[in-house]
Amino acid sequence: MKFLLEEDDETLSDEGSEVSDHLSYVECNEESEISECRPDVESDEKMEHLNEESNSEEENIPLADRAAYFMARGNVTKWKKSNSDRVRYPPHNIQTQEVGALGKGMGVTTSIKAWDLFICDKIITTVVKYTNEFIQKKESAYCRVRDCKTTDSVEIRALFGLLYIAGTLRMSHGNLEDVYSDATGRDHTGVLKFLLEHTKNEDAKGSTCQEMDAEKKQFLASALNNMTTDVMKEFQRAISILEDQESTVANKVNALNVIREGIDDIDFANSFVKAGGSIYLVQNLTHTNCEIRSLTAYIIAEMSQNNPFCQQHFVDAKTIPVLINYLNESEELANSGIHAVSSLLQNFKPGLVEFLNVNGIQILLKCLDKNNSRLSVRVCFLIGKLAEQDNLRDELIEKLAITQLVKCLPVAIAEYDSRLETTLYALSELSKSNKWMIEESQEEKLKSLTTGIVENYAIEEEYEEIYRHSCAILRKLDTHANTR
Repeated sequence: MKFLLEEDDETLSDEGSEVSDHLSYVECNEESEISECRPDVESDEKMEHLNEESNSEEENIPLADRAAYFMARGNVTKWKKSNSDRVRYPPHNIQTQEVGALGKGMGVTTSIKAWDLFICDKIITTVVKYTNEFIQKKESAYCRVRDCKTTDSVEIRALFGLLYIAGTLRMSHGNLEDVYSDATGRDHTGVLKFLLEHTKNEDAKGSTCQEMDAEKKQFLASALNNMTTDVMKEFQRAISILEDQESTVANKVNALNVIREGIDDIDFANSFVKAGGSIYLVQNLTHTNCEIRSLTAYIIAEMSQNNPFCQQHFVDAKTIPVLINYLNESEELANSGIHAVSSLLQNFKPGLVEFLNVNGIQILLKCLDKNNSRLSVRVCFLIGKLAEQDNLRDELIEKLAITQLVKCLPVAIAEYDSRLETTLYALSELSKSNKWMIEESQEEKLKSLTTGIVENYAIEEEYEEIYRHSCAILRKLDTHANTR
């Protein structure tokens, strides 16, 4: 029996199998490096020598006391005779915390609260800050404060809301008016309905809509009626104050402010004329009080803007000669006068003819000599609009409009200036004329300024219009220099 066991043992040591990648760490010194037990770091000669020594030693050891492994063919791979206590655990997906929102996200149950985590109050405040800075730069181009009012966080959030509505309706390339059409309706009621339908998941659980009782309906109807104003009744009261010879200046000023608040709507403006109110406006253009005259001019300007009916009415009333003389008076009167004249000329040929008949271009160019930034912005803009017409463009150049405009330009640009933008706009329109003429000293100043703008402000979004006008002027200067 002992002989058979020894023979089997000898057979197993001679007959091996293919090399295995699984090595036993049994018999390895635990304090030594693992690499010492691996065959890939031992040379073949060294392993053979060790195996020979191991086999010779095992011959003198009883079978039960021999090594706990078999040697495979080649004396390289060792096969363990028993299972190892050391096992490798399979990888596990161990979760150490509960699933759900963490930190500030805990307790968030509505989309608005979730949105606030991404667009926080600090971001909104920053947007408001820089938006207001830009609005203030444009403020000088507007006559009324409400036409260029600063914004706040409430308006910015409302803007984001409208953008989300536009995105929901897939109208990234649509018109803003479409927000109020089709599925959402053409009024604010439609928008409200849209918002209510898309925020049902934010309603309190278990809440139900109930019919409003009669008392609450009456209260709500009364509150809504008190919030509305009958504009025509307000116009009638204001007209009665203006026609009353005994009315004080303060009462007339208040009446004019009421009228100004209501004539933004083109229908109300036309109704005011048809009600006979424009007669008192024309009369107040020559009032002794400057505030009344200025307010009247602003009202005429706002009524006539893109409104042919009112434009025709006030041109027939010979208001342009009176308003053009405002440009030679105080700063406030000049500002209101240029605003009214611009509105009466805009896209209205009879108004333009009347303006030219009273030598309006010459009076307009004289305004550029005044130290009134707000007036200069409007004058330059009007000159640019007039220069879009070929016949007037040449007439402006003959009356030395280029010389007057270049005088208004700074030597270098330090920051964005609406006056600079409108001046360059007027010059770029005049550069389309074949009669372009400019003094050599002024040409150097203009070329130096426009070259600096083109080189330094090409990628500034705020200076986009200034850059475009400068490029057009530079092209004209180069062409003019080559034709001398």
